[in-house]
Amino acid sequence: MRLLIAGMNYRPEATGIGPYTTGLAEHLAGLGHDVVVSTTYPHYPHWRWQTGAHPPVERRNGVEVRRGRVVLPRRRSLGWRVLYDSSLAGVTVANAFGLRPADLVLCVSPPIQVAFAGALVARSWRAPLVLLVQDLPLDAALSVGMLRPGAAHRAGRWLERRAYALAHRIVVISRRFEPSLSQQGVPDGKVVEIPGWADLERVRPRPAEPDVRALLGATGDDLVVLHAGSMGAKQALDSAVRAARLAMDDSVRLALVGDGPERPGLEALAGGAVRLLPLQPDAVFVRMLAAADVLLLSQRADVRDSVAPSKLLTYMAAGRPVVAAAHPGSAAAHLVREAGCGVVVAPEDPEALAAALRGLRRDADRRRELGRAGRRFAEARFDRGRVLAHWESLLALVRQAHS
Repeated sequence: MRLLIAGMNYRPEATGIGPYTTGLAEHLAGLGHDVVVSTTYPHYPHWRWQTGAHPPVERRNGVEVRRGRVVLPRRRSLGWRVLYDSSLAGVTVANAFGLRPADLVLCVSPPIQVAFAGALVARSWRAPLVLLVQDLPLDAALSVGMLRPGAAHRAGRWLERRAYALAHRIVVISRRFEPSLSQQGVPDGKVVEIPGWADLERVRPRPAEPDVRALLGATGDDLVVLHAGSMGAKQALDSAVRAARLAMDDSVRLALVGDGPERPGLEALAGGAVRLLPLQPDAVFVRMLAAADVLLLSQRADVRDSVAPSKLLTYMAAGRPVVAAAHPGSAAAHLVREAGCGVVVAPEDPEALAAALRGLRRDADRRRELGRAGRRFAEARFDRGRVLAHWESLLALVRQAHS
């Protein structure tokens, strides 16, 4: 089968959606499928172009990767984000131009503009379209105040509904997304849940290394709390920094590993209880997960079912307890409670987070119990081979139904 996969992020981006798109594309290529990926140049989570040689067309691990230049936002605003998303849709169409028609088109959303562009490409090729919904960008923009009801919201919803209507199947990574899709007129029979995966071999429980703990800011038997990934507005990491400062006298140390637009402000706010580190090579990152005592997920209070953070799967695979500072009705909080892998506290509440960390600091047995529960849940639900086999089966069925 010949496939075109269109999306925002791809290798060498190591956080967010990129590793999952890469993993799926390379898995399908390894099975003998002819896979072409349409994307842009590496820029996430820094939101600036990464250094290094990234040709516009290259072959990586059996996948043809075609890149195009987009307009990167210069600041956090609706206008810049729409320009970025729309330019990526243009890249999708441009990269498809001149290609031999694919048997199936898979688009990764967000942004929804790429899904709409992919739908047009699929229609021109008379190929079926599968849409992978990683989060709900319009819902998220409304919840954080970036978008208000009005003309822009209506235009976005129209694009969203059209893309959903043109898709033959819509894959969601969480069933918590389904009510929003239903409100946009998507019938239940069109939606399939396929979660992200955890690499259970690469990320696994292992002994903590003293030198890595020291790198994360620990001395002696400090409780090391690690947050990994993007440092954006949705993460509300200023509250986590304030919580760490409140709990500093109780031997709690916070390490923020990653990058993003909020990093300069966090650096200004951080005190001796917080260590900020850049994105790490994979071999170092997995050792950092093992060196931490607690893994932190932080979200704004108004983020609910529009986002299902992929880092939770990695956290559970590491066999460490999770503290989720998230709305109790959010997809993240629901997953933590379902897995029994951690503690959910009120978001953007430094006192509540500090109290939870102090409690875990005093109870090593509970930390071990929560970590083991998370690992068991990851093994049962998020095994990489099982999830990718589900994808292979779904794409084969869609193609067969369309032929």
